[in-house]
Amino acid sequence: MHVIGYLCGKLRQIKERVGEAALLPLAAALARRLLTLSEEFGDEIPSSQEQLAGLVSASRESVNRQLQAWKREKIVGLHRGGLTILDRARLEQETTALGA
Repeated sequence: MHVIGYLCGKLRQIKERVGEAALLPLAAALARRLLTLSEEFGDEIPSSQEQLAGLVSASRESVNRQLQAWKREKIVGLHRGGLTILDRARLEQETTALGA
């Protein structure tokens, strides 16, 4: 029963990721993914732009453009090997302001 529960949880996560990638604008999908990752890592997220792009089914270049825009707005801070969430409330707004 534990294995079945675990597999159902994994299937649910995959379904959410596919739905986000297909239906949400990049900013909303990326904001959601960063907020999800912050549940595990806190505000310091050790993930490359290439890894983030894979999580939201986007190109690294598109993810870079969005992160740079958020950096200018002081929503995130970028550093080698990851990023820091600076303004969680504004990042949460990104998930709802774009039809998410």
